[in-house]
Amino acid sequence: VFNPSDRHIDPVASCAYNILHAKAIPVCSDLYVSPVGDDSNSGLTSSEPLRSIRMALEKIVADEANPRTIFLEKGNYSESEAFPLAMKSYLTLCGASSATTTIDADGMWSVFYVRNVQQAAIQQTTITGGDAHKGGGIYCSGSDLKLEDVRLSNNTAYEWIHDAYPDPEDVGEGGGIYCSNSRLQFENGTIDSNYANGLGGGIL
Repeated sequence: VFNPSDRHIDPVASCAYNILHAKAIPVCSDLYVSPVGDDSNSGLTSSEPLRSIRMALEKIVADEANPRTIFLEKGNYSESEAFPLAMKSYLTLCGASSATTTIDADGMWSVFYVRNVQQAAIQQTTITGGDAHKGGGIYCSGSDLKLEDVRLSNNTAYEWIHDAYPDPEDVGEGGGIYCSNSRLQFENGTIDSNYANGLGGGIL
């Protein structure tokens, strides 16, 4: 990417970089994604969709004056993705419906990573299969996030086993959502069957 975020470099603000070539060329437009699409497509129309949400997130450029939307065709988004998916400011991710559009991390990591993001939204999707220390479904920190018609189901948060003698107090938090120093709006959605072995099986 030409403009890395703290998902790529942390802390990005303390780094100087000069990227001459990038796989994901920036696009100042809404984008379309389908499980039967192709990441070599432009993604600019529903007839030429990208395959992965990850690629759409890397390519799309959004700001306060030009908010953007990534439209997801119905289907399951799992095998073609690299989790967690890092949301951007002034961006809406919109599925066909929570009954027909599923984003499944299949136990790889959190489904979504939302850090220092403003005016972002996720709509009409099911978020499932996330497994992380904090925020199996969504990890949200220092952000403004709105969830509309979203189902968070079967996500987990467990303790982080980082050595042979784990801290018994270092437990998983926020199976569905871990939310810290953030403004979270949740409308017409469902949080069910999530688990944390510490605090907040559904949301913390």
